[in-house]
Amino acid sequence: MQLPEQAESAAKKSRDRDRGKSVNLAVGQRIRSLREQKGITQEAMGNHLNVAQTMTQKFEIGMCFSNIYRLLDICAVLGCTLNDLAATIPQELIPGYGVDTYEARLMRLVHEMDASERKVLIGMLEYLSKEAAKELS
Repeated sequence: MQLPEQAESAAKKSRDRDRGKSVNLAVGQRIRSLREQKGITQEAMGNHLNVAQTMTQKFEIGMCFSNIYRLLDICAVLGCTLNDLAATIPQELIPGYGVDTYEARLMRLVHEMDASERKVLIGMLEYLSKEAAKELS
């Protein structure tokens, strides 16, 4: 018989696993979409990444992202950023979605921005940080 804490822990692990699969699927679909937009075949992409075509297929169905470096390599081939790959992740799968904290609100807003808007935001935050440091010294 499971203790309530064990049952809760098992349920959380299951939810996290399902969320992870959904995120991987969304990213995989985005990879396929970007690859097709660029007119790159699965075979050519595999050659650029030094993997077999079957591995490219696995990327596109969200089955095989071994590490962040692999995603960065994929971004290099597709001419995109990690943010571009993440743009299609459903909001409810983003940590903090539905939580009304300043951090969660900021995460949601940044997720909805395109790359140029993020660049402007970073510049503004860096400026504000420097100004605040001047006032404190």
